[in-house]
Amino acid sequence: MAGKTIAIVLPTLGGGAAAAMTSGVLFGATIIGVPWLAVALGRTSGRRNHVALMTVGYSIGQVLGPIAVHPLQGRREHRSLASALDLA
Repeated sequence: MAGKTIAIVLPTLGGGAAAAMTSGVLFGATIIGVPWLAVALGRTSGRRNHVALMTVGYSIGQVLGPIAVHPLQGRREHRSLASALDLA
């Protein structure tokens, strides 16, 4: 959590391209880190298909999450949701 906080605040403190790039790397590392740790846990669980099940569950969440949140966003986000669904 601290890594994401630093990544979000960094561009507001430093400004410029270096702060933005550092922020992107830090934020990206935290985003990648959680699934990476989950896959490692799935591999050590002893069951052969845990990683596959976790991957399917994560993928379903990536598709259904924006659809579930859409009613909470109001009408102004309608176009972006439609575009996202078109790309999916």
